[in-house]
Amino acid sequence: METRLTNKFQAVPMFAQYYGEYYIDIGDEDWKLLELFFSKEHRVANSPDADGYGTPVTTYDEWFQILYLNQNLICVDERFANIKSAIQQAAHHYLEECVQFDMPKEVYMDIADSWFIRLAGDKEKPKEFQPHNHSFAMLSCVLYLHDSNNGLEFTNNDQLNMFEPFTWPVKETNEINGASQYVRPKKGKLVIFPGRMHHRLVNSHMEEDVRWSIVANIWPQGLVSTNHAAGLVSGSQRHERTKT
Repeated sequence: METRLTNKFQAVPMFAQYYGEYYIDIGDEDWKLLELFFSKEHRVANSPDADGYGTPVTTYDEWFQILYLNQNLICVDERFANIKSAIQQAAHHYLEECVQFDMPKEVYMDIADSWFIRLAGDKEKPKEFQPHNHSFAMLSCVLYLHDSNNGLEFTNNDQLNMFEPFTWPVKETNEINGASQYVRPKKGKLVIFPGRMHHRLVNSHMEEDVRWSIVANIWPQGLVSTNHAAGLVSGSQRHERTKT
């Protein structure tokens, strides 16, 4: 028998990255609260200048705004308790079921900070957002409040860079050669991912397409490592300290 290559082949994944996709059924009373925070009057009265990120709230007709920054409303405003609880449950589930952490019962997921984003398509300003990450957070998440084409794109340039300087066109994008993953917003969709994962906003350039979302960074509170007797202070406690 001659030496030959057989047809036995298996692509073995390693070092996989995952984001968690959940859905939250937002109740009527919570929707009324959210609509209040969406309103122009409330934005102008209650959201200060965005500290250089996005545009000041007074220019509420601008296509991109970061709102209620540094207020961490989801954590400290009791009216958002239901949304906060749903995010915390999803984050805990992601770490236990996806990452497979054996987490102590005393640990719970704390909303370290949160803010609102208004993103509208704009044909006149085809600005492309740059990839970034939230490396200071264990987890980050985005809760979409409307269906939209103004989505989220995860990026991983290292995926293809491992073959440089050799590059050829890709026949079909897959988990091995793909350097990006697009997430389409749906009402109630909650996307949870490691804070270090690079991502960027995607603008559909359709003026009628206005997307509202809530973004949050998440840290565990309690025993954060079995190797170190370390604990963290909750976001609400940090917020109280900054006010004094």
